[in-house]
Amino acid sequence: MTVVTARSGRRSSSAPAFAVAVLALVVAFAGGAFAATKIDGKTIKKGTVASKQVKNGSLTGTDVKDGSIAKADLDGATVAALQGPAGPAGPQGPAGTSMLGQTIPSGTTVSGGFGISGYNAGPAGTVHTTYVELPLPTQQEINDIEIVSAPGSGYANPDAACSGSRLAPTAPAGKVCLYSGWGFQFGTVTGSQLSNPMSPTYHFKIRVEASTANAQFGVEGVWAYTAP
Repeated sequence: MTVVTARSGRRSSSAPAFAVAVLALVVAFAGGAFAATKIDGKTIKKGTVASKQVKNGSLTGTDVKDGSIAKADLDGATVAALQGPAGPAGPQGPAGTSMLGQTIPSGTTVSGGFGISGYNAGPAGTVHTTYVELPLPTQQEINDIEIVSAPGSGYANPDAACSGSRLAPTAPAGKVCLYSGWGFQFGTVTGSQLSNPMSPTYHFKIRVEASTANAQFGVEGVWAYTAP
């Protein structure tokens, strides 16, 4: 007897699904192999890999370029830990020189500036006074110091021994020389010793006559003193 088997007209759907699954496996394996062989530093766009994409503790010293980490990249504790031990003490330096309690050394020239200005509320010839303090006491009493002026300065008591200038003032030993700077509406400029007996070796006075009544006046200059 002949047996005839009838086939259904419906096509099986298992074959296409199986093919898709196989294709997915191929892509998965092939894609991983592609990434492993094709992705490198040139493929990754600069600035796209953040800290969260890097596994903690995965980077080592071999991953960091030598000399690429600066002090500013380290925290304070790390910088402190890198500090080495203190080195040996250096040699003792020379002793300093203190001028406290001393006088101006013999042959030493000291110099400075002076000035006085203001309004002369009195008549012409009214005297105005300013005080000059020496940097150190003198070896001689200030009353023994002659206060003179440079020739051509227009000040009183000109002395040819005052051979310096306002830019390079000099004085002979035992004298104070006055050098003029600028001034207006003034008359005689005279240096004199300080009359205060409590400080005879520190100060001297400069007296300026105003040349105009009820007007502004002013004088500026430099002085020099050489200890004998």
